Amino acid sequence: MSFLCGGRPLIECRLYLPQDGAFRARVEVDGTTAIAGQVDLELPGTTFKCTVRRGGATGSRVLAVLSSGMGTLTAPVGGQAFYEATPRSILQQTIGIETLNAELPQIADEPIARWVRIAGPADEAVSQLASYLGLSWWFDPDGTIKLGALSYPPSSVTIDVLPNDNPEWGRLMFASEEATVLPRTTITTDYGSYAVTEVRYSLSEGIWRGILYYA
Repeated sequence: MSFLCGGRPLIECRLYLPQDGAFRARVEVDGTTAIAGQVDLELPGTTFKCTVRRGGATGSRVLAVLSSGMGTLTAPVGGQAFYEATPRSILQQTIGIETLNAELPQIADEPIARWVRIAGPADEAVSQLASYLGLSWWFDPDGTIKLGALSYPPSSVTIDVLPNDNPEWGRLMFASEEATVLPRTTITTDYGSYAVTEVRYSLSEGIWRGILYYA
């Protein structure tokens, strides 16, 4: 299995994949100099397009916090009033240099009489608009922002899960050689089928683990 970030071997990784909003990661990579800018987080089966939000080299460790895509949605946007604007155009003016998937629901092209964007982080502005439309938004691994209704289509991924002794926790620990279990899918296991709402991966001391949360 290959674990790389910015072309460097990963020593440790914590990757958080929610069903709504941006994914993020904390990594430690091999080397003596910091990584910066746009990087590929290359995990077995899936590559995530990220940007280094902060990090540096301290002694013998090179650490970084990664944001989804171009990493701009944590930046503030100014307040603005839109008149007879479509959600698509409002989104494009809110997300800056991020890439918006062209395949949006029909409602994204229906003008809103008046929409006021409150000043604050860009991701909060996107969440407010999505909530108004009754939709969700998220980043795909390729760094593209999507807007749409949540659905959980069946996944063909096969995983080994630990016995679900505490179903009230709504989570399963699993083993997989790849990072192909993603939120917004339905996973079938020996214990049943689960609509995945969140996935957390970790690489530590050479061991690759996963935890999925389900509805």
